[in-house]
Amino acid sequence: MTISTALSNALSGLLANQRQADVGAHNIANATTEGYARREVEVGSVSTGNLGQGVQVTAINRQVDLSLVRDTRQEDARLAYASTTADAYARIADALGDSDDPNGLPQLLDRVEEAFRALETTPESSVRQSDTLRAVQQLTRGFSELSAEFAKIRSDADAAIEREVKVLNDSLQRLSLVNRELALRSVRGADTGDLADQRDRLIDEVARRIPIRVIRGSDENSLILTTREGVPLLDHNPATLEFSHRPIVNTAEVYDPAGLAAPGYSNILSGLTVNGRDIAPGSGDIQSIDDGLITGLFLIRDEIAPDALQRLDSIAFALADRFQDTTVDASLGPTDAGLFTDAGARVDTADPARLVGFSARIAVNAAIDPNAGGDYARLRDGVAAPGTGYAGDPAQVSRFIAALTDPTAFAAAANLTDDAVAAGAREFVQLAHQSRTLSVRNANAQQVTFQAISDFRLSHSGVSIDVELQKLALYERSFAANGQVIQAASRMLDELLAIAI
Repeated sequence: MTISTALSNALSGLLANQRQADVGAHNIANATTEGYARREVEVGSVSTGNLGQGVQVTAINRQVDLSLVRDTRQEDARLAYASTTADAYARIADALGDSDDPNGLPQLLDRVEEAFRALETTPESSVRQSDTLRAVQQLTRGFSELSAEFAKIRSDADAAIEREVKVLNDSLQRLSLVNRELALRSVRGADTGDLADQRDRLIDEVARRIPIRVIRGSDENSLILTTREGVPLLDHNPATLEFSHRPIVNTAEVYDPAGLAAPGYSNILSGLTVNGRDIAPGSGDIQSIDDGLITGLFLIRDEIAPDALQRLDSIAFALADRFQDTTVDASLGPTDAGLFTDAGARVDTADPARLVGFSARIAVNAAIDPNAGGDYARLRDGVAAPGTGYAGDPAQVSRFIAALTDPTAFAAAANLTDDAVAAGAREFVQLAHQSRTLSVRNANAQQVTFQAISDFRLSHSGVSIDVELQKLALYERSFAANGQVIQAASRMLDELLAIAI
């Protein structure tokens, strides 16, 4: 080996060490940057003929395991779905209250029964009559407030879908721009690592909302994005997802792409379209989405909250129907409204459309409310009693009490097995809390799964500062060694020149 070859080898070593130190410093600087993938410098020997010419940097690789990335995105989408639906179940359960909540639906019904039982002992008492009126008014307000809360849960979900679709479209637009910049930098031979990190973060954002498939092209810098079901989202140009938010103020508003809305419902809520194709859950499309954050929000809007509303409506409807039965209140004629009314009118049990949203319309008959020109003595004599009855007669009050506890019929959609109004309300609350417990448990389990795979991904592609510092120490020693070679070669050249002179 000649002195010039030694100098060439040492110089190439210095340049490689310099690049390795630069990449190591970049790794350390980004140790806490979310989505950053660790860089590794790949070096290879250089030789001409049989002579070694040192080393050269052949590549700078991002440490990314594509299978781990795919699995992390999949579990994140599942976590978003589970967490979103668990929050909705929790809101429903909180609104209904539990056994310790004095304003829970079962407690309001119990308070009505207690007021009637107190009135039964002293039916002539105006104080007990007033207390009973107040209890039934609190019950109807409770139904109305629960209906409003469940409708708000639906409306909030609809608004959230709009926000998430905007984020999705923005991410796809930015992904398209990043892809183009990656292609340009790749052609120029410039570093693409930071842009690739940015692209992965954007894909993570998309995948959390809609589960996706990433199809990579012939090189790392080109890819196609589709939904997991195969609907194109990004292929050179991004697709545009469309959704029309509508504040839900009426529980009868539904999403029914088949156009077969049940009586009382209006099909006016939006689906989720891509290039005119509806891929929302429940659209009936074979490639409709079935997981991720947006799917969870659709489930809340179209199933979870509507199911709670149907049960609430059914209980309120059964209550009003029982109290307008002539066997319960003998004072009523066939067209008279009972103790509980449909916004002041008799409940039309022959029209299934009247069930829809009934919990928001249930009201106390004005005939028993002195503030509305009525007389609360009708709680003792019958709502439609033509005159004042015997003050000490508890018969009508006893029939009202039986109406709360005797078997009745709920609408089939309520899916309630208990057959009494008060028992049905307790079952509804119990089912709501069971759904909450199960959904929270599932969300917590999914959080553990996601965290485990996320940590595994981080251990593979993340930065360990201790490891990087160890490498920097090695690069420093290597740099010093190569410098020693250059100094030795320089002294040898000086000796040769001195001899020649």
